[in-house]
Amino acid sequence: MYEERIIQNKKRRQRELRNHVATFIITSLFILFLAITLGSFFSKASESENTLFKYYKTIEINSGETLWDLAVEYANEREHDYQDYIDEVKRMNHLENDLIVSGDFILIPYYSTEFKP
Repeated sequence: MYEERIIQNKKRRQRELRNHVATFIITSLFILFLAITLGSFFSKASESENTLFKYYKTIEINSGETLWDLAVEYANEREHDYQDYIDEVKRMNHLENDLIVSGDFILIPYYSTEFKP
């Protein structure tokens, strides 16, 4: 009778240990799942706010418009200073000087946080 009680207690302790291990594993997996899910959510949110995509478009020059005006309107201030932007526009359009003429069309880069495939 004493040995039977010892065996039952041993089985009970093993069962409790298995339950504790199973609870620990399930809890750990749940926490890992939450960390990955919330981490990817916050990662996407901050990525969309900070990522700028570069695009190109053709525009018509209006009367009185200068390359500096275009730089102020379209340049990404975090990546370029205005003179760098003007130099890039001049290179892209094979302009030898800063003179642009009303009615001409030129290719310019612009930046957006929206991805456009």
